[in-house]
Amino acid sequence: MDKVAYEPPNLKLGAKGGSIQYIPDGMYTAVERRTNGNLKYKYVYANGMLLARIDSTGRKFYCHHDALGSIVGVSDSTYAVWKSFLYDEFGDSLGAWGATSINNYRYTGQEYD
Repeated sequence: MDKVAYEPPNLKLGAKGGSIQYIPDGMYTAVERRTNGNLKYKYVYANGMLLARIDSTGRKFYCHHDALGSIVGVSDSTYAVWKSFLYDEFGDSLGAWGATSINNYRYTGQEYD
């Protein structure tokens, strides 16, 4: 299991033995970068919901939400669906289809770690 470092008030600052740094902007992670300083992902939020993730090459992945704010799909700028998620009423995963590790945010928009 990966170790995760938090600093009050519950801001995620690092993971995986310190190989990833999380840079918060208020309540949300705005940037994920490797400890060598290279960008891994930038995140775009609106109204408390994750709208998009931009990787180090500039590729954009857009999040699609249900009424609870759970991410049920991820697509790219060509409208191709990369990943789909299905949950039961308690947030347990009923399945995920598509590319692996394209999204770590799931039920009610919370990070799955």
